[in-house]
Amino acid sequence: MSAAMSGEQEVRDFLKAQGMEEYTSALIYNGFYMSVDSLREATYEELLDCNVKPLHAKLILSSLQQSAHSAPLSEEEQERQRLASFLSMIGCAGSEEALVAGGLGPPS
Repeated sequence: MSAAMSGEQEVRDFLKAQGMEEYTSALIYNGFYMSVDSLREATYEELLDCNVKPLHAKLILSSLQQSAHSAPLSEEEQERQRLASFLSMIGCAGSEEALVAGGLGPPS
C-alpha cells in the first residue's frame, strides 16, 4: 500500500469513526486532504468549501483537535466524546448524563 493510499485510508477511517463518511470523497478528492495530518491543517472555511455542513465542520475540527492530544479511544469513548461535542455546540453542554440515563446516548 502506498503512503498516499494509507493516508487516504486514515482519512476514511477517521470520518467513519465520526459517522461522517459522506464527506470522504469531497475531502480527499476535492479538498486534497490525503492524511489526517493534512486534514488537521484545514480551516472551517475550507471544510465549508468542500460542501461539509457547518455543524459537521465544527465537529470534524473539534475531533481532530482532541485526537491530536490524546491516546486512541475505545469506540464507546469516541461515541461519548462525539455526543459531548455535539451537545456543547448546540448549547446543551452538561446534558450528556441525562440523555444517557434516559437511554438516548451511548451506554455508560
